[in-house]
Amino acid sequence: MPSSISPAPRPVRNNWNIYDTDEVFLWAAALPAGLTDQQILGWQDTVFASGEKHAVLRVLAASRWDYSRDRDGYVLDWLRQSGDRIEPMEPYPSRFLMARTLAFEVAARLAYADPTGVVEGWFSDVRALATAAGLAPQKVYGSPPLMVDCVSEDDGSFATFFGVATDIWFGWNDPWHRASDDPIDNRALAALNAPRLNAFLAEVSTACQSLGGAWTWEMKGKPAGIREVDSGGYVVF
Repeated sequence: MPSSISPAPRPVRNNWNIYDTDEVFLWAAALPAGLTDQQILGWQDTVFASGEKHAVLRVLAASRWDYSRDRDGYVLDWLRQSGDRIEPMEPYPSRFLMARTLAFEVAARLAYADPTGVVEGWFSDVRALATAAGLAPQKVYGSPPLMVDCVSEDDGSFATFFGVATDIWFGWNDPWHRASDDPIDNRALAALNAPRLNAFLAEVSTACQSLGGAWTWEMKGKPAGIREVDSGGYVVF
């Protein structure tokens, strides 16, 4: 992706890409079979509460069940009051919205550079983020900056995946697939974005492991040698 740059005296460049996939980097929480409904709903509470607190995963709407944050308020309050509209689906109990990935909209708050300097905004689509930063239009699918998805197994276990569709979070990024180029330095923006993502990852990984689950991560679509995360899976910036 072409770069844009904020003005002097302290210029900051948008050295990040957006992609046609939400799996540029993927974290996974594999949860065991045999969890109670209360434990599964508690897991959802942790993910949504932490996402809201750290401004990386805010639920905006779930139109299939007539939820709108603007009208109905915080999603966990709505789920406790009206979440029984969401039918059970093995192994998930009623009220478990996270299993219906394509049926709800999320947003994240991100820092980026525009002609006025470094600013922050809420984005539910990486295309809108690129446009706000003054970057050239990209032929990509619409994806949230951070997605959440659940995949179940026949034995009743399930995994929750967290994937990113932009590498704005990371300090060193892909030089737009030109193998001869050095990695691009995005540390100025990553220093503003990554701490909030790391705080979220810390809370959900702790919750995962407290339920007997396994917390893993995987790099997608980036050249070898770029150190995105440390040994705990937290973003390096």
